[in-house]
Amino acid sequence: MATIADRQHFPNHSNFTVNINGTNITVTVTASASVVQEWINTTVSIGADLLRRYRLEVALSMDPAANTLHLCVGVRCLIFQLSRADCIPPNLRSFVYSSHCRFGGFWNRGHRQLLLSKYGLVMNYDPMDLRLLKDGLENLTTEGIIYECLGFRVDLKEEIRTSDWNQEKLSDDQVLYACLESYCALNCGVKLNLWLLGF
Repeated sequence: MATIADRQHFPNHSNFTVNINGTNITVTVTASASVVQEWINTTVSIGADLLRRYRLEVALSMDPAANTLHLCVGVRCLIFQLSRADCIPPNLRSFVYSSHCRFGGFWNRGHRQLLLSKYGLVMNYDPMDLRLLKDGLENLTTEGIIYECLGFRVDLKEEIRTSDWNQEKLSDDQVLYACLESYCALNCGVKLNLWLLGF
């Protein structure tokens, strides 16, 4: 179960604290390139040791029309409103292209092409579809994969996934959906040893 425990609104972004199965996740929602730049810089700084020794594992997801990009590292998630962005910061371009990051998520084989065609964002490789990392996952729903890997049940409503992600102010349900999907993808990737893969 996911709930919003706290929220703060600022002129160019909003911060939410989302509780998922007892863990608090910090979620930043923004269309501002400067806020994204700061989020990336902080993420790279926090993960510097992993970047030196291994690879940084990053969950990457989007809404179906690629109006928003969802990233999650550790207990920090970003919802970048790409379709409303003033510009795309150079360090985000470097981040998604980096061979030192391992990107994973659910049902995401078209994400790389969508980011390129709509926003000129180039990924070094396709993000890994986590369904392919373990026998028996490929035919499961996202909720089924999460239960199989993490042992708890989530409710990812289709009407939220296919809702309007181009609106200026995302709904609480959209924030919860994006956070839940990306945070669980990250932890499924950890469970499935995504960072060990050499793709």
